[in-house]
Amino acid sequence: MRRKLILVVSLLVCLGQPVLAVESPRWEEPMARLGRMVGFWEVRTYARGGDGHWEKGQITLSNISHELGGAVLREDTLVMDTDQRFELVNYWSWDQFQDTYRVAVMDRELGLMDVYEGGGTKEGLVLTRAGGGGVFKAEGEDGRMVRLRQEFPGPKRYTLYIEENVGDGWQDFMRIEYRRKPERASPAAEVLMETREFVHGGNML
Repeated sequence: MRRKLILVVSLLVCLGQPVLAVESPRWEEPMARLGRMVGFWEVRTYARGGDGHWEKGQITLSNISHELGGAVLREDTLVMDTDQRFELVNYWSWDQFQDTYRVAVMDRELGLMDVYEGGGTKEGLVLTRAGGGGVFKAEGEDGRMVRLRQEFPGPKRYTLYIEENVGDGWQDFMRIEYRRKPERASPAAEVLMETREFVHGGNML
């Protein structure tokens, strides 16, 4: 009898407690704005030549997916050249304490991580290089101040511009165009997914 009384009292105490509202994570809304990036994409890179004309690069394939319950976007790009094959990995996240987007850019060729941060615009995102005064230095270069600018003109395409500070403003020296593809629509998509699964297994190509 005493045990039943204890159970009834415990139940009444629990029912008498106010119900706490479960708030949505603070990253949920900012990351939802990037949801249009999720999917398979055909990617082509253009580089500005010394004469100002754009030089067309090869077509690669990219897959962008949610990770950590949507808190992070991960992009896997498989570069398949005539004499090499390597993977690029990028991560997008939202820093709720600094109110800023942060992007980590990595590749297996050099093994470097480059970090950019910034905010949203009407057209997309503008992200400047974090650390080092925003200056990117490559081998044999004095360094240049670099930023990334993403524009989303529609659900089936978007463009990433890589820009440098030229003193009186910013000028793009590279642009990367994304065109949406149906999932696993080509043998290259299968190769990309196999590569990612192989990488996640802890192996190296």
